[in-house]
Formats: sequence, C-alpha cells, structure tokens
Amino acid sequence: MATELLNQGFSPSGALWRLLEVDAVRRVWTDTPLERPVLELGCGDGTFTRLALGHVETAIDIEPSAVERARQADGVYGRVLCQDARSLTEAQDYGTVLANCVLEHIAGVEDVLAGCMRALKPGGHLVATVPLVAMNDHLLVHSARYAEGRRRQLIHHNLWSSDDWVAKLRVAGFQKTVVIPYLSGELCSLWDSLDAPTWLGVGRYRVGKFLRYKAQLPKPARQRLDAYVGRLLVNAARKRRENGPPCATLLLATK
Repeated sequence: MATELLNQGFSPSGALWRLLEVDAVRRVWTDTPLERPVLELGCGDGTFTRLALGHVETAIDIEPSAVERARQADGVYGRVLCQDARSLTEAQDYGTVLANCVLEHIAGVEDVLAGCMRALKPGGHLVATVPLVAMNDHLLVHSARYAEGRRRQLIHHNLWSSDDWVAKLRVAGFQKTVVIPYLSGELCSLWDSLDAPTWLGVGRYRVGKFLRYKAQLPKPARQRLDAYVGRLLVNAARKRRENGPPCATLLLATK
C-alpha cells in the first residue's frame, strides 16, 4: 500500500501518514457496524478512499480542482460536490460521515460538527482522523517556535487533545465518542524527520519541489525506488506503532 501511495505522487512522509490512516479506517469499518450511505468531507483526489473503503456514495470538497480529480477517480464516488463542509444541509441522509485529516484544517469546525449531526441518521457515525497537540512534543526540533511554524505550514487550525475533541463532539450532540490512536510519538518523530526538510528553501527553490524530479526518472527506475522506499515505510510503521504516546487518533462518534 505504501508503494502505491508513492506511485500516486505522495511524498515518503505523506505516504507514511496515509498508510496509518488507511489502516485505522479499515479496522474501524471492519470492527464496527457502520452503515451506508457514506458522506465524505474533504475528499481530495479519491486515492485515500479507494484504498480505505473502495467506494463512497457522496463526497464534497471546497477546492474545485480536487472535485474535478475526484470525479475522474473511476468507481470511487457516486457523486462529488463542490461544497464547504461548514454548510452541510442534508437531513438524516447518511449512515456514516467520513472526515480523514480534514477537521483540524477548518476554522469554525463547530459548524461542521453541527452539519454532521444533521446529515447523519439516528445511530449513525462520524469517523474522523485528526492529529493531536501531543505531536508538538515529538517534532524534529523541540521548541515552541518550531512547533508554531509547523502548525502554520500544515494549516492546523484545531490542534487539540483527544479530550478536547470529545468535548466538542459532546457539545455538538454526539452521544458517545470512542478514541482510537493510530500514530505513536516515535512514528510522529519519523514523519517530521521526513517531512520537515521538504520545506527548506525559498519559493521555487524549496527542497520539496526538487523531489518532484523523480517523475523524470525512467518508469522502471521510479517503480524500483518506490518499492524500496515503500518497504522501508511499512517496516518502520510495524516496529514503531506503539512507541510513545499517541500523536493522532481516529474519533468514532455516534449520533
């Protein structure tokens, strides 16, 4: 799976994080009696959903370019709408709402949670993956200034603790929330050591832009490189899954 994410253009750091999220969503989908239809918030291009669930009935994204790519994802979505997650108007139409790595990026997330309550059928579930404020204790550089810089780079408007999220969901009207950690402190440190260097540089001279030149390699060389890096990421995730306090969690909230 990590190799496929790399093939789809994810950076090693992005592939590592998505690998863990896919595993977390798959597990909860298997272990919990979640119901369809599913509404996905912030769908992106559909790569995550194809790997995690295969198919989702309805998806929304605020970015027109993401909506267009999602519509081209063969068989992944029944329909894709260009819509702000803060303006959900559906009334009790869905058995599950999925928000993968979305809620932390939205200012005014309380409106999103209220919309999820409206959209869900009684007994329906919100499945959301979010990073936690504890990640700041496991970054490459241990300083408040560095943590704040990374928060701005990653556009984390809502970097909270698990207890904070549970409280927000309770205020929104959800009856019960189960917290399922999926990113350990040690894996968060590995992620930041892979991700932070790509932000070095200025403008078009950032390191991350140069990494895109992988696309210029011959296809067999790209495939071998992705397979090698993918194996490294999978092995690292297996060895470090439980090391350190959780830095990201899946929230399973019941209406």
